[in-house]
Amino acid sequence: MKNIFLHGLGETAESWDSVIADDPNAIAIDLYKYLKNGESNLAALESEITKVLESEQQPFNLCGLSLGGVLALKFAVTHPNSVHKLVLVGAPIYIPKAIMSFQMIAFRFMNEKNFEELGLSKAKFLSLAQSLRTVNSMNLLPQVKAPTYVLVGEKDRMMHKQAQKMSELIPDARFSFVEGAGHVVNIDNPLGLKEKIYPFLTER
Repeated sequence: MKNIFLHGLGETAESWDSVIADDPNAIAIDLYKYLKNGESNLAALESEITKVLESEQQPFNLCGLSLGGVLALKFAVTHPNSVHKLVLVGAPIYIPKAIMSFQMIAFRFMNEKNFEELGLSKAKFLSLAQSLRTVNSMNLLPQVKAPTYVLVGEKDRMMHKQAQKMSELIPDARFSFVEGAGHVVNIDNPLGLKEKIYPFLTER
């Protein structure tokens, strides 16, 4: 069965490399390439990634980190027969305004070259980031049908309560911390994340 991975804001598909290197069934999708020629916001990205996932052989396992987790959750709810198992890593139910405001200031001061390395212009990246203020997945959580593993970095304290609440509201969910990791768990502790994800994906 195919294992599909969606990266977070500020990451690329290659951010998953250390987690999925030994998995011949893994695909990491580059989210930004689907925003280059059109609108750059969460709704547009959801629409484009839905088309990509619908084109894959189903069912598959779906794993998303942060922004990727928002997309994975929405797809799992709207396509319950397509997702065999769901993994949500540092995925927000909503994004606190204070955090978003701080991030937007930091992004605005970054050089255009930093965004080109992600494969998206600065203007499009800022537009996408700004649209994340609308994220609120609370009503989606009770609708998830797939067995779900909610993970959060041990040091990602801003997300601990949301991750625990997420695991409580999803009907068939388990919860765990990834030791020694902050928000970008796939970068901070890829081996620890791999050791959490794959036993869950392969167990019957």
